[in-house]
Amino acid sequence: MLCLSVKNKKAAILLSLIFILGLSLRLAYVLFMPQIGVNRGDSARYALTTANLLEGKGYSYTDEKPDLFLAPGYPFFLALVYKVFGVHNYTAVRIVQSVLSAFVILFIYYLAKKIFNRKSAILSAFIASIYPGFIGYSGLLLPQAIVVFLILLFLVILLGRTKNFYWGCLLGLIAGYSCLTRPEFLLFWLILCTVIFLTDKEKKHNLRFISVILIVMFSVIMPWTVRNYKVSGRPVLITVHYGDLLWYSTWKGEWLEYKSEPPYTTIAVGLGPVDAANAYAKAGIQNVKEHPYIYIKLCVKRFFRLWLTGHSNIFNFMSKSMLTYLAEKNYFILFIKAVMLILNTVLVLIGFFSAAFLYKRINNKQISFYTLYYPIAFFSILHFFLFATPRYAIPAMPSLIMLASFGIISLIEDRNKGLNETHTFQ
Repeated sequence: MLCLSVKNKKAAILLSLIFILGLSLRLAYVLFMPQIGVNRGDSARYALTTANLLEGKGYSYTDEKPDLFLAPGYPFFLALVYKVFGVHNYTAVRIVQSVLSAFVILFIYYLAKKIFNRKSAILSAFIASIYPGFIGYSGLLLPQAIVVFLILLFLVILLGRTKNFYWGCLLGLIAGYSCLTRPEFLLFWLILCTVIFLTDKEKKHNLRFISVILIVMFSVIMPWTVRNYKVSGRPVLITVHYGDLLWYSTWKGEWLEYKSEPPYTTIAVGLGPVDAANAYAKAGIQNVKEHPYIYIKLCVKRFFRLWLTGHSNIFNFMSKSMLTYLAEKNYFILFIKAVMLILNTVLVLIGFFSAAFLYKRINNKQISFYTLYYPIAFFSILHFFLFATPRYAIPAMPSLIMLASFGIISLIEDRNKGLNETHTFQ
C-alpha cells in the first residue's frame, strides 16, 4: 500500500506539472504571440453574429434578418464571454478556450489510465499538453476547443460514473449543447448511444439510461428548432447548412474553401434559406450521378487531407503554404512547417497502427474500448464523404494520441523485456 501511495503521489505531481506546462503554453501563445484576425472566414461570421445578438439585432449575420445558417452553440458561448468581459474582447475568449483546452489534458489522462495504464496516460497527457493543434485552436474564434472539451467531458462521465438518471441528464445537456455547436454531433451521439446499448449486457437498465440522455439532448435542441420554425415556417432542426455542404463536397472542381462564384451562386437564386438548402442538396446528388469516379477520387483525397497535416497554418506567423515560403526563400519557417507535418503524420500513423494492433489483441471489448475508437471512425467516415479540412480531425485527436501513446509504451516495454531476456540467457 505504501508503494502504491508513493506511485500515486509521483503520478499526481507529474500530471500537475504537465497540466501547468500545457496551460502555460496555451496562455503564452494567446497572450504574447500575434493571432490570426477574426475578420475572415467562419471566425468573422461567428464574431459578427454574436455582436448582432448582443446589440439587440437578433440572431443575424449581415442584417437584422434572422439567420438559419450558423448553428448557435458557439455564438452563445461567445456571447457569455462578452457579457462577462466586454463585447469583442477576443483576448478573454482565447483565455477561456485555453483553460478549457488545458482541462482536456486531465480528461485524456483519466481516460488513458482507465483504458490502458498509468504510463500510457502520462505520455498521452504530455503529448496533449504540447500538441500544436490543441494550442493553436485555443487562439482562434472557432469551436474546435469547445468541441474537444465537450466530447471528452462526456466520455469521462460516461466511463467514470454510475449510469443513473442524474448523470444521464448531465450527459444529455452536454450532448445537446454540442449539437447546437456542431450539428453533425446529432448523428455522433445517436450512433454512440446505439453502440452503448449494443455493447452492454444490462440491456434494460442501459435502455433507460440512454433514453434519459436522448430525451434531454433533444429537449436542449428543440427550443432552437421551434425558433427556426417561427422564423421560416418550415421544419429546420438546427441549421440549413447541409445542402451547400453536400454541393461543395461533390463539385468536380474540388473547391478547398467556400467561394461565392458560379456555379454555386446560380443554383439558389431567389430562393429562401430552406429551399436554397434543398436546391444545393439536389445539385450535389446530381454531381455524384454525373461524375461518380470524380467523387470517389475526391473522397479518397479528403481522407488524406483530413489526417496528413501539421496544423501549422493555424498559427499567424506561418499561415501561408509551404510552397509560398519556398518561393519567398523563408527556409526557417519552411523547416518548422515541415517538422510539424512530419511529427503529426508520425503521431497519426502510430495511432492508426496501434488501433489495428489493439483491436486484434483484445478479445473482450468493453464500452471503453469502443468509445476510444468511435471518434476516429466517425470523423474519418463523415469527412470521407463530405467536405474535409484539417480542423475537422481535431475532435478525434485525443483518441489517436491515447492509442499512439499506448503503442509507444508497448514498444518500449517489449524492447526492454527482450533485452532483459537476452541478458538473462547470456
